[in-house]
Amino acid sequence: MYRRKISHNWKYLLTSVISFIIVAVILLSTGRALAQDSPEAVVNQFYQWYLKTESVTRQFSQQKAAFDPELYTQLVQAWAKQPGQDAEFVDFDVFSGTQVGMVKAVVRSVKQPWQDHTAEVDMDLYAGRLRNGQMVQVGDKPVTVKVLMEKKENTAWRIRNLVYAQGNWDNLLCILRGINRAAR
Repeated sequence: MYRRKISHNWKYLLTSVISFIIVAVILLSTGRALAQDSPEAVVNQFYQWYLKTESVTRQFSQQKAAFDPELYTQLVQAWAKQPGQDAEFVDFDVFSGTQVGMVKAVVRSVKQPWQDHTAEVDMDLYAGRLRNGQMVQVGDKPVTVKVLMEKKENTAWRIRNLVYAQGNWDNLLCILRGINRAAR
């Protein structure tokens, strides 16, 4: 009888430990998935890709899932415009709103005014210059870009628009619509 009790307790303990491990794995993987689908994670992932990619316009299709379909389409159409052939075309870095390359991107803050549907991610982007074959940071003052995010039902967070803090607070979607509407 004593042996039977130990065997029963051992089975119970083993079952409890296995159940605990399964629940812990599920919670950890769910937490990781939720963290990867946060506005900050999507923006961070995109800007890290952007900083290390030499030809953003040619490889942009790799990032299609990170962008709202309208913004993605407007970008692709605007990048197809050519100087000398089209009245207007993209002549600046659309992800920084500048004429220079960037070497560093830092999330400054994340606000979610409508909890589950929209978010604003404030980014500080640091300019760089090619020096001896290497991109090096120039200056300490960042360019600030507000990345507007949206999450529709059953979709991941997506970049809906960019607002440039310098100048007149222009936004990328309006600029692209103007370029794409311009007569040839």
